[in-house]
Parts: sequence; C-alpha cells; structure tokens
Amino acid sequence: MRRTTLVALLAVGAIVVGGGGFVIGSQLMPPGGGEPRRTASPTASPSPSERATVPPLAKAWADRPSVDLRYDIARDHESAKGVATASFTPDKRVCDALIFRSWPNKPEIADHGGSMTVHRATVDGRKVTPAYERKGAPAATQGTLLRLPLRDCVAAGSTVEARISFTVEMARRSGERVGTNGTGEMWLASAYPVLAWERGHGWMTQPAVDVFGEMDGTEEFRLELDVVAPRGDTVLGMGRPLGTSNGPREGTTRHRFAADPVRNVAVGIGGYRVTTREIAGVRTRVGVSDDGSLATANDWLDKIELELGRLEGRFGRFPYRDLWVTVIPDTTGIEFPGAIFYGDYSAQEVRGGDLVAHELAHMWFYGLVGNDQGRDPWLDESFATYAQALADDQAFLYRQPMDVPSFAANRVGEPMTYWERNPDTYGAGVYRQGAQMLFEARQRAGEQRWDAAMRAYLADNAHRIVRPEDFVDAVDHLPGAVETLRRYGAVE
Repeated sequence: MRRTTLVALLAVGAIVVGGGGFVIGSQLMPPGGGEPRRTASPTASPSPSERATVPPLAKAWADRPSVDLRYDIARDHESAKGVATASFTPDKRVCDALIFRSWPNKPEIADHGGSMTVHRATVDGRKVTPAYERKGAPAATQGTLLRLPLRDCVAAGSTVEARISFTVEMARRSGERVGTNGTGEMWLASAYPVLAWERGHGWMTQPAVDVFGEMDGTEEFRLELDVVAPRGDTVLGMGRPLGTSNGPREGTTRHRFAADPVRNVAVGIGGYRVTTREIAGVRTRVGVSDDGSLATANDWLDKIELELGRLEGRFGRFPYRDLWVTVIPDTTGIEFPGAIFYGDYSAQEVRGGDLVAHELAHMWFYGLVGNDQGRDPWLDESFATYAQALADDQAFLYRQPMDVPSFAANRVGEPMTYWERNPDTYGAGVYRQGAQMLFEARQRAGEQRWDAAMRAYLADNAHRIVRPEDFVDAVDHLPGAVETLRRYGAVE
C-alpha cells in the first residue's frame, strides 16, 4: 500500500493494518471504525511458558535448491554488487528457460531510486543472454522477470546450475525492503534473482503491482551468504553466523552466514548496535542505529519475548533457531524467514502495540508454511492478523460488525492485481476482513476443534507453498468452516 494511503489510515495511539506485511502504529482499530481501543493484555493466555503441542512437521523438500549469495557493499552504502549461484533440481520437466524474479524493480522500490540490474549469467557454466519482461516494473528498469534460456530440457530429478551477476541500487525513503538512510546504514531483502519455482505447479510469473506490500513466492532453499562490507560495519544476516575474515580489499571485512531452510534473504549493513538475547531457545539479535533510535534494543527484545511465548502457546515451537531484527526508518514491519525489518517506533509504541506480534506470526504463516504472496495474499496476511489477535486475546475485536468498503467486501481471496485497482481497501479487505473470517469460522467450528485443525494444517504443510485448496482440505471436516470461507470470498 502506498505510504499516502497508510498515513491516511493512522489514528493517534492506534495500529492500522496496512498493505502486504506492514502494520502501523500501536494498536488495532476496532473493525467497525471509531475510536481506538486499548487491547494489548499482559495476561493474555496461554502463558508464554505453555507451548502448544503440534503434530510432527512435514519434512523439508529433500531436493530443495541451494543458493550461494555473495554481496559486496559499496563504501557509501548506496549500492551492492552481487553474485548468486542457484543449484536447482526441479520436480517437473523444465524446458525453454529458468525463470527468476527481480523484485527490487517493482514500482514501490523503483519509484524511489532502487533497482536491480543483471550484468552476466551462465547456465551450467555456459554463458547465456538473459531475456527480461517488465511484469509491472517501470520502463527504466530491466523488469521484474528474468529468463535464462536453456539449451536442453532439464528432466525432473536432474540438477541445473545458474550463476548471475547483478547490482542493486538502494532506494531512498521508500519504506520498502531495499533502502539506505544516507548516513551509513542500508538494508536489502529479496534483492537477488529469486528462483520462481513452485513444486508440483511450475513457474510463478504474476506481475508486480504498484501496492506497498509483498507479492513474491519461492520454495525453501539452502543458503550460504557472504557479505563483504566496509570495515567497522555491522552485518545482520540470516541463520547461523559463521564468522568474519579479512575482505578481498583493504578496509573490508567478509561476514559469512548459513541458513537452511529459508525462502528469502534479508540483510542489514552499517552502523548498527546489536543486542543478543536467548528467547525460548531462539538466538534473537536486534540491531538499532548507532545514531540513535526511539526505542532501545531491550525494548524490542522484551516485547519479542512476550509475543513469541504467546504465539508458541498457540502454534507450537518457533520455526527458526535464529531471529535477526533490524530497525530501519520509514517503514512499519516487513517479515522474512527468521528475520524482520521493524520501523523506528517509540518504546511506548513497541510495548503497547501489535506490530511485533504480527510480524512474528509470519514466521509460521509465510515462513514455515509459504504461499505465493501475489496470487494468494490472504494465506499469510489474514492468518498473521488472526494469529496476533488470538495470541493477544483480541478476538472480540473481530466479532463486531465491520464496515468494509464495497470494493473489498467478500473479496478476501483476490490476488494483488485486484487490490492494485483500489489499494486503499487492501488492509480492510485482506487483513481485517480476513481475520474476521477466520475468527467466525473458528466460532462456528468450535474453538478446540478449529485450533487443532490449524496446528495440523501447519504441520502437514510445513516447508512448502500452499494454495487455498490446501486450507480447505485442513478444515473441511469442521462444521461451517468452508461455508464461511466461501461467503467471504476466500475460496470458490
């Protein structure tokens, strides 16, 4: 959602659910509108020490891709050179081309000066000439879809390797996942050629849209991450840190990380002060600017500890061993597997708000159970909004009548291309209305039976990309559940 739209939704002391993974402010507005309610409860149940019992998780895809990603950060923190090597073993025969997405070229980033430019590519060591498609990108960029031609078809179960060299230019004041503050700090996520494969289906080629939010999707992969940064910079990475060494040039340091499995990459680089805390077995790191931030790292860690415990009480163990949090300007919250970018909020807003819990909930709904965020945004945003409200005992907010714009009413399941036509309605249509739908289905099905079905859904669909029919299968045995989803337009 555009920032102008988000600002228009703000109310003093309130959190308003905005577009595509972004939540603003400090409290949820009542679904019917009107004055904000103070709803965060320090006694929300179950208690942080009561972790829900979840059936054994489905195993990760044995043939998941391997990605070796290397960044070389410019001294002025305005750009990064990159090399991505992806080893891919498709589960279906692939001919013609390998398809990658260049998400830094989507409108919300490109319109603020960000971009990704591919320079060279090889397939199995053979130089190829990439083909580019705009797919919603501004004309000044290469586009958001990259095709690497194949000389021969790749059989199911065979492995192909692509190597791509590229440059990422940072955006300014975009509130998005690729940016710099101009004073020595930068952040970049989804800022590499993203392999656009969905198991059992094939390539994901939906266009980018001019909406402030996520619209990508990818299967999990094994990641090796190497960041060369100016000496003295802090690097917040992904997964497990493997140490540092002298960089390839004078005045640089190499930072190495490994993560497996993940479905995206997020990195913060520059003058960050990092505070680490072990929370329920999760190594949690929070980086705040050396130049000062509105809340301290411990303010963030205290809230993360509270909300992570509440969410585990509903949905089982946190899916990642490491959590990396980078506090950046001009945004609200953006989720990645085992990593989050949070906006620079005051201690009061952090402690009293719902933003922390919403983004943490995405670790289950998007991280563990993935979805194509462009095709089915409700499968992570409606669920994350629902999960936060359930964990924080805010279900009553969604039992009230809701004033939903006619464009959004009963259209929960629409893709991002639909919401581009009226982006101001996206938050009401997918976040608020979607959460209301799930709470209504829970009430009709019976809370205990619904909660058990939700945990089984997470376990059965762990480590894959889901579609709406997968959730229908999970709740089809519950009275009124599928009928409720149909009435709200989530499924046919």
